[in-house]
Amino acid sequence: MALRRLSSLRASAEQSVAVAMSGGVDSTVAAYLMLSRGFNVTGVFMENWDEREESGQCTAEDDYAKVKAICKHLGIASKRIRLVKDYWNEVFETFLSQCELGLTPNPDVLCNRHIKFGSFLTELKNAGYSRLATGHYARLDRTTTSMPKLLAARDQTKDQSYFLATVPTSAFANVDFPLGMMFKSDVKDLARRIGLEWVARQRESMGLCFVGRRKFSNFISNYLDEKPGHVVDESGRILAQHSGLFYYTIGQRARIAGLKSAHYVVDKKLEENHLVVAPGRNHPTLHRDVFTVGPVYWQSVEGLRVSDCEVRVRHGAPLVQCSVKEIGNGQFLVSTLEPVWAVTPGQFAVFYSGNTCLGGGVIQSS
Repeated sequence: MALRRLSSLRASAEQSVAVAMSGGVDSTVAAYLMLSRGFNVTGVFMENWDEREESGQCTAEDDYAKVKAICKHLGIASKRIRLVKDYWNEVFETFLSQCELGLTPNPDVLCNRHIKFGSFLTELKNAGYSRLATGHYARLDRTTTSMPKLLAARDQTKDQSYFLATVPTSAFANVDFPLGMMFKSDVKDLARRIGLEWVARQRESMGLCFVGRRKFSNFISNYLDEKPGHVVDESGRILAQHSGLFYYTIGQRARIAGLKSAHYVVDKKLEENHLVVAPGRNHPTLHRDVFTVGPVYWQSVEGLRVSDCEVRVRHGAPLVQCSVKEIGNGQFLVSTLEPVWAVTPGQFAVFYSGNTCLGGGVIQSS
């Protein structure tokens, strides 16, 4: 009965909304909520990776089949937009080049900036859609300024404002995040109530879509040539050999045979091709209270003028009080009130004032 009632609301809707759908529970409930608000909703699947080149590791066809089944259940149209070339040029090539430089890039942040709220949004506008809704756990405040402010989600454990921090504010003008005030448990419960138990039961996708279920090392070796070098301790003593710096990230455990204690990656020396390790996950060299970030994409003038705020150095990491000072050439010096664990070049530092996301940029040095 609920779905029939929503169909009548859809028929009288004046605005057409595209909901970015992946086949998961979050985008499913986002589509249902937009439908319940009276919009004319289409579920749009964004295909970014050509699985034919990857032996089916990215399950685009299976995921689109799920989207079509969900849309049929909701009584809405479905379609697919293919952005493989855009993703390769704007996200994946950047990902590879940063890996070659020994960095740890975050393609999800790049995808949101360049693809989902870039190429994808442009395609939707050209197709006549007036709004875009997604299943991100984030909020937009439209009450105080002409452009919306990006806010953290109510569910702090699922908040995804980190991944949206570098998206231009103007891109959010006609965007909705229906899950912003919901908890994950409520989202799953709602999916069950509307007859989509099988969607609520699905295992949550984690990691990079183009890697799939493979080990990252197996994936990246298809694209980058190995560059063997030495694994050394802080004094430069050779402990072992590595096959390439891009296989490792700061804070990762380095499994080295013959050592009595667990050692962790604390630095990468690109010129010497050395992987530097130290004993213990909380070794002092894994903590930093000063690092540089740039360029920083500020969400508003408020961000540009900030000197004291909070910073998050990776998704899920705790917020830490900091001061931010521009040092030229688009670079900012970040000084934290307390040492931060595993500050990783290539990852994004994202700045907050309370619940407001001020912006973010790539960590350059630590």
